[in-house]
Amino acid sequence: MSVAAVRNYLEQGFPNVAGWLSPRFMEVTAHLAEEMNAAGIAGGACEIGVYQGKFILGLFHAVDQRPSLAIDLFDNQAGNIDNSGGGLTNMLEGFRTNVTKFGSPALDHLITNSFALTVKDQIALLDRYGPFQLFSIDGGHLAEHVVNDYRFAEAVTHHGGAIIFDDICNPGWPGVMEGVASILMTGRPKFVPLIMGENKLILVGLSYHKQYFTAMVNRFGNELQGQQVWQTRFYGYEMLSLV
Repeated sequence: MSVAAVRNYLEQGFPNVAGWLSPRFMEVTAHLAEEMNAAGIAGGACEIGVYQGKFILGLFHAVDQRPSLAIDLFDNQAGNIDNSGGGLTNMLEGFRTNVTKFGSPALDHLITNSFALTVKDQIALLDRYGPFQLFSIDGGHLAEHVVNDYRFAEAVTHHGGAIIFDDICNPGWPGVMEGVASILMTGRPKFVPLIMGENKLILVGLSYHKQYFTAMVNRFGNELQGQQVWQTRFYGYEMLSLV
């Protein structure tokens, strides 16, 4: 169901939503979501830094439209200290319009600075949504933002789920790689690298890494043919690199 739903979104909604995202990566994420479902992992999706919703809408369909959440400053751009993800007026209105057209009311939003999120917020989100299956980090691009948002995501994402970083290879935002390096080198994270490509990095729960790695190797061999993949290592973990 995940792959079919995402393919439908890629055809019907994706081209009409402003933002920067590879449709191929969106499909890869859907295949991973199906493997999670097969492993008994089911939850909603969440994203910090949604712009107009291009990726969170895809994630929402990848998790079969289970209750999901978009977190962003939206029109409160005074808190956007590194000027990432801004540049539009009426950002919230645009996002809501896209949700109405290409999503459903099950995709909610929260207007806040992710630095302001607290343990109480973690508890409230877990009470309302349960652990998330997919969590995308695309908010502020300083290393401090990346580490802060990862720590929050780690606390509210299912240990068999995935946390996804945007702009991992973007030379304009070196803070993303710096933040990820800090997490993987010193943080003893619960989530470790699985797939890198199209300027994104997917981490999955350590306990499920081997299972998902094997499953995705098979997917690339059988269902995602035409996508060249290298098996490599990143900070000591086996990883699939899309080339």
